[in-house]
Amino acid sequence: MLHLIVFILVVLSTWVGGGSFSHMFGSFYIVILVVIVAVGVVAIRVAVWAGLGAYSWLIFCALIGLSYILGATFRFWALDLPTYKVTENVPIRVEILRNEGQVTGSVRITNAGKDPMLAAGVACRIFYDNGEPVAKLFTGGFGRLAQLDTGYGATTLVVTPSDFRQYRSDPNLMQCWATDATFVKPLPFKLDLRFERNAKDRRTDFYVTNRDQVPLKNIQFNCVNDKEQQIKVDAYPAYQPNGFSETIVEPGKTVKFVSDSAVWKFRSCRVSNAVKAD
Repeated sequence: MLHLIVFILVVLSTWVGGGSFSHMFGSFYIVILVVIVAVGVVAIRVAVWAGLGAYSWLIFCALIGLSYILGATFRFWALDLPTYKVTENVPIRVEILRNEGQVTGSVRITNAGKDPMLAAGVACRIFYDNGEPVAKLFTGGFGRLAQLDTGYGATTLVVTPSDFRQYRSDPNLMQCWATDATFVKPLPFKLDLRFERNAKDRRTDFYVTNRDQVPLKNIQFNCVNDKEQQIKVDAYPAYQPNGFSETIVEPGKTVKFVSDSAVWKFRSCRVSNAVKAD
């Protein structure tokens, strides 16, 4: 009975977070759900065995929170994006960052290609004070933070201050280069997008019109926020907060989506993902 209660609790919490039943039971997410349920059941039984059964409600709260976050990833991550990876002549710009003239160990990775960049990797070499290269190669990068259009980028720490100290390295000799990048192929659908900030709740409303001949779903957005950062916007259908994957934009129809956050003011928004509805 405990297994069933925990399973129902996890599934419902995931659904409330934004997950759909079709995705939960039709993808690798079911494995994650089973693991969460198993860990939850074991934790509750151990708590009872240890005489801490009165605190089992804390475990239930943790399960609810974790499942809710898992559900939110159904909307947040675009798992069905058509992508391609480049490992030679990677069209990204790598800049070693400095603070008051001193290398910090961080690099700025900027998209210099024609398509949105989803992920990128860099490698860095540091040198001893005498100019000899350190054998170890340091790597870093980012993935799925957002789709970064041409000219936009992200900063990542590759070599830490302790690394420089450990190898008695001169930070100003550090060299970095691109190793790979993953780009998103252009969407093959015709879509119109209009967006505006709602003065009442300060959230952004997106109006998507399908100008194609096929029904579409899994609509997602990329925008520039007021810090000049490109971010992936978590938005849900206005009248179906928990029906992200079931919401279909029929040909010629317009569907309203609402952003989850009221913090940012957005500009330069575009539809970053759409797939043909089954």
